[in-house]
Amino acid sequence: MNTLRHWLYLILAIPVVTVLVAFGLAQSQLIRLVGNGAWSLLLWPNLEWVLGAALLAFAYRRDWPRWTWIALVQMWGEAVVAVLVLIVLLWTTGTTLAFGTWDWSALVSLLSIAPGLFVWCLAEETVLRGAAGRHSSGYRPIVQPLALMGVAAVVTLLMQPISSGLLLVSVIALEVLSVVGFLAGNSLVLLAARRWFVRLVIVACGIPGVGFVVHTAPLAQLSALNPILGMLVMGSLCVLWSCIVAIRWVRSESIRPSLQQNVPTDV
Repeated sequence: MNTLRHWLYLILAIPVVTVLVAFGLAQSQLIRLVGNGAWSLLLWPNLEWVLGAALLAFAYRRDWPRWTWIALVQMWGEAVVAVLVLIVLLWTTGTTLAFGTWDWSALVSLLSIAPGLFVWCLAEETVLRGAAGRHSSGYRPIVQPLALMGVAAVVTLLMQPISSGLLLVSVIALEVLSVVGFLAGNSLVLLAARRWFVRLVIVACGIPGVGFVVHTAPLAQLSALNPILGMLVMGSLCVLWSCIVAIRWVRSESIRPSLQQNVPTDV
């Protein structure tokens, strides 16, 4: 019964905190003070993300990770490789993507929401991978990833009703990226950085229908010949990135035994 209660808390933590923060900000009448200007559209999501992350950090302070800059460096290196592989894949398949006029003023909006979004992504990973990983640590190797995916799926359904199969695929692709990284032993900061980068790409390219919406102007609107192509591109990026993480994981596991065999022992 205690185990079931813990899992219930994990599933409800993010949706409940999101509702509480949104309700609290609405009751604070803060919108009357800041007005309805363009900059308030940037202030509001940052407030919701930071306040929500603060509540989750307090509730799961045991699982909240220590900050490390190395994770960001590793994430950017992986992101460059994943994007280059995606470009090659699009070129070999003859897929045509077109972007609208670049709006460099939107870069300010993108940078202004980046810190708050990263903190929220870190809070999500703390709950969905940190706390959930701790509670499922005694499960069989095959059952643990299924449990992590199950929790993430239920939380997603509570936060974003699935209206199409492609939306479901997009959401699963992002969660698979995090779960593969967790199984590979990556830090929560690195998992959050990957989630953060994918969501920044979604905002920068204005990709609709992927379960993540921020009301800011895109840096360069992705104008695809097929409306669903943007969702497929985002999902492909997550899948390719998952493969890169898995390959690094397999290589590290194969190198480790050979290094242990070469360690000199005293006779």
